[in-house]
Amino acid sequence: MTGVEAKRAALFAPRSTEQLARDLLQAEKTEQPTPEERMVRNWIIDEIERRDPEVSDRVQLYFDREEESDVRDERTYGQMINDAMRELAAEGN
Repeated sequence: MTGVEAKRAALFAPRSTEQLARDLLQAEKTEQPTPEERMVRNWIIDEIERRDPEVSDRVQLYFDREEESDVRDERTYGQMINDAMRELAAEGN
């Protein structure tokens, strides 16, 4: 594990997946994120998807549906992740 990977792991280890999803929503509110803020945002997405691949699959389904229709999904990626987590929880997954 590299130094960056160790830092990332230490940052996320104490946080629940639900907290990471809330962190992502908060990170997306930054209007002009720095390169470091964009990097952390991507780390959060990667960690959520690593922990719960079904969330990643559900978000991909949203993109597939959008591609099949002419309607643009206006949600942010963080909103999609949070919606996917809620839907999966409601379904008992």
